[in-house]
Amino acid sequence: MALGNTATRIIVSIIAIPLILAACFYGKIPFLIFVLGIGLISFGEFSELVKNKSIYTNFISGFLSVGFIIINSYFNFINVNVLFIIITVILLLFELFRNKSSAIINVGVTLLGVFYIGLFSSTILEIREFFNTSEMFYSEGGFLIISIMVSIWVCDSAAFFLGTAFGKHKLFPRVSPNKSWEGAITGFVFAVIAMIAAKALVLDVIELSDAIII
Repeated sequence: MALGNTATRIIVSIIAIPLILAACFYGKIPFLIFVLGIGLISFGEFSELVKNKSIYTNFISGFLSVGFIIINSYFNFINVNVLFIIITVILLLFELFRNKSSAIINVGVTLLGVFYIGLFSSTILEIREFFNTSEMFYSEGGFLIISIMVSIWVCDSAAFFLGTAFGKHKLFPRVSPNKSWEGAITGFVFAVIAMIAAKALVLDVIELSDAIII
């Protein structure tokens, strides 16, 4: 018998959450591998989504570009501005040898996926490594990332369960027909509460205003 959406969420959470928390807390290469995996999977999903609109990302070069942006944010091989120029030129050159729908649209959407996913993935990696110059404070980066993750999970769970139970007013039907204003507001409130609790429990290094903004 096929598992329901809620059962699947619970099973995935039981298996994945301890591994994710361990990677966040330890940081370094394990966290780099975790972020790299998320970024590359996300670009794959992004490419599949736009294919439904007859838009074809340059998957290989885009996939490698996302990976290198993330890896570069950890090791700092090359200046980020130079890296973006190189990636853009490479994608333009690759598109010369393809015959897939509109070259301009393909390049534009590929760059959107590369920079949107690559930049945000590398940013969370850089947040984790913010205290990497001090072993004494290095764990604070782990607590910060874990707190952000927990606030996201709390937001998602509150929005899902309370939105399902009480949601009456659609938020944005064209984008996501099952989302409601009630669920969105509930998720937002619970996310703020989660970060305030995290600040009180483990995040002495940030101000209360920072916790609320995060």
